[in-house]
Amino acid sequence: MPLNATETTDDFSRIFKDLIAWMESGQLVLPGVPEVAQKVRAVASDTDAGPKELANVINIDPPLAAHIIKVSNSVSYRGGTVNRSIQGAVTRLGFRLTATLATSFSILQIMGSASGDHARIRDLYAHSLAVAERTYAIARRHKHLNAEDALLAGLVHDLGVLVISQYLRHQDRFNNEQQNEAIIQALHPQAGATLLRRWEFPEQLIEAIEVHEDWERGEASTKPDYTDLIIVANYDVYRGTPKLAGITQPPLAFTRLGLQAGRPLVQQDNLGDDMDAARRLLSA
Repeated sequence: MPLNATETTDDFSRIFKDLIAWMESGQLVLPGVPEVAQKVRAVASDTDAGPKELANVINIDPPLAAHIIKVSNSVSYRGGTVNRSIQGAVTRLGFRLTATLATSFSILQIMGSASGDHARIRDLYAHSLAVAERTYAIARRHKHLNAEDALLAGLVHDLGVLVISQYLRHQDRFNNEQQNEAIIQALHPQAGATLLRRWEFPEQLIEAIEVHEDWERGEASTKPDYTDLIIVANYDVYRGTPKLAGITQPPLAFTRLGLQAGRPLVQQDNLGDDMDAARRLLSA
């Protein structure tokens, strides 16, 4: 039965259960992080591994190797010498950032090659980059938050849109564009979290993606987390668009992060410099 204008939480819950059943039965083919990116993350977390071992894995994927070398030679990292080897790049960037770059490179490839509504995918790609730049920049002002993890959180926060969109293309009963948009909006955080669990992402990032649309969460005095980064970044990207229509009070996440909701982030606390740095990491 198609949904009508009065979709309820129960309606969405039933749809999500059906989505999970499709995923588990193999009827819905989910994107996967390429094997090399998974191996890079595994080696980077191995305390016995050194730059040579990590470089050997990265060299399996020449485009990824070229990307990491290029980042290592960017203004932010090169110092006075040009690096030409992947082992030198790993040493210069460090294991954690190298693993983040490998994962982000793979995720952007997934988005860029996704099938379906090309305009939506293009918008998702651009939006994810814009949010990631902001989550990275804000996290650098908070010692308990890791900027590389924040970059990934911003990059993957809406990946559930791809999962839901693929599911809806197989469902003849959902043939109304307004209904489909409501389903995507309601379920993409859960769908994204489900995908990230399959990719074995850190639980703190999965939890952030799962609740990132809850803009009224928490108290003003609580410690900021990765969800707050995504909420504030989304709000900032959506300034001046219909996406903020009906929002009468800015999210409390601004207060927790010590930021002003009334001013663009690029105008606060030199965040623009770190947003530029994040952009270089993602586009090198």
